[in-house]
Amino acid sequence: MAGGQGTRFWPRSRRKLPKQLLNIVGERTMLEETVARISPLIPAERTLVVAGEAYGQLIRDCLPQLPEENFLFEPVGRNTAACVAWAALWVRQRAPEGVMAVLPADHLIRDESEFLQVLHTATMVAQPLNRLVTIGIQPTHPETGYGYIRVSQDRFQVEGRHVFRVAQFVEKPSRPNAEQFLAEGTYVWNSGMFVWRADSIWFEVCRHLPQLAQDLEPVAAMTHADTLTDVLKDIYPRLPAVSIDVGVMERAQDVWWFPLTSVGAMSGAGGRSANSSRQMPRAMWSSGNNAGSRPRAASSIARANWWRRLGSQTLW
Repeated sequence: MAGGQGTRFWPRSRRKLPKQLLNIVGERTMLEETVARISPLIPAERTLVVAGEAYGQLIRDCLPQLPEENFLFEPVGRNTAACVAWAALWVRQRAPEGVMAVLPADHLIRDESEFLQVLHTATMVAQPLNRLVTIGIQPTHPETGYGYIRVSQDRFQVEGRHVFRVAQFVEKPSRPNAEQFLAEGTYVWNSGMFVWRADSIWFEVCRHLPQLAQDLEPVAAMTHADTLTDVLKDIYPRLPAVSIDVGVMERAQDVWWFPLTSVGAMSGAGGRSANSSRQMPRAMWSSGNNAGSRPRAASSIARANWWRRLGSQTLW
């Protein structure tokens, strides 16, 4: 997800050049960093970018390795439910049981090896078990600008990693509530990263946001670019402007959580809310790495092992 309008990292990011198109943490833009980070598991031909059409050419220039059909440009921003639903339709047409990793383009990942391992293990839950998986962050302080996830004690292990059932998604809390969440130890920050089968999330969208699903359904059968553009311009403004968290995840029953310790988001103050669009937890913290260090790449041996274990499971 490469949306956003350049308001949360002002003055460096602006409406014409939002933060995902800035080289904030290195020589590459945040969007380029995101695509490069997942490349050991998700090759270019299976990488989709959903963004505003106003940034279309800038994004194409950043990612010339992606096929043209993999750029999904929204005529207007309608928050993350529409974004995720359109991408799910796209994947579902090409790989009905394909697994989607939904990732914002503004995260700073300190430990890329851990991140790829978590994505791989989340796929092991999402694909054969047909479950929705979210990736959360252990809180370090009572932050009021983030959304939270309450985790239950219901858990199981996959490849030596615990996965916990999600009990509740919670919007940005008051300071007393945030302090209580931290003290209880059963709440984590909501990163806005998800892993699920395309058909599974589409089913949940149809169930909880039926009008959005009905309006988007015709898009799946369209292949001619000009026709698709015209239809999107007609459909998109009518779609509900709701986040995937509020529209679907807060109502879904079979949602599970994996912990991640080395992620942050490059932005200004603020966090997820019912009215936010592609806004992620604003913490920048790491697990043992220096704040200024470059992310560690996974070894080629580890990458090869992950691909062998993935087998026929297809990750998008």
